[in-house]
Amino acid sequence: MITLDVADGADLVVDITDAPAVHEAIERAGPIDVLINSAGIVGPNKPLWDIRNDEWVETFAVNVNGNLALCRKVAPGMRECGWRSTVNFASLDVQDGNPNMCAYSATTAAVIALTMSLGKDLATTGVLVNAITPAVINTPMNATTSLKVLTRIASRLP
Repeated sequence: MITLDVADGADLVVDITDAPAVHEAIERAGPIDVLINSAGIVGPNKPLWDIRNDEWVETFAVNVNGNLALCRKVAPGMRECGWRSTVNFASLDVQDGNPNMCAYSATTAAVIALTMSLGKDLATTGVLVNAITPAVINTPMNATTSLKVLTRIASRLP
């Protein structure tokens, strides 16, 4: 297992929003049997009309474009091998969104659409592409999400 993260301590320290750096890191890693895309940020926690363009762009850069860079780099090798798997983390937010989380909800929808389309592109190759949509989990990603929002999300879960 090889970890790729912006944080020190990862096997390959790289900014997921820098596609050339991601591609270089994958080159160093070698063939990837299973790709797990779990990088993500919550993004701005405010109404759509208060979200600055740079906040929207950053949320998409991490949650969607980083995912895209990794999928784009590993898919050809997976296809040539005739098997392997990609798992993209998304969110239940895609089903009904959450107040003050438009950017995050939009990126979740994009990741699910990317997963479905890539899965169809690779359907006849033996490569599996799936998404996981976990419930709200106490992780560092949610450290700055308000308790009110986390409580609302958790209240909708069985």
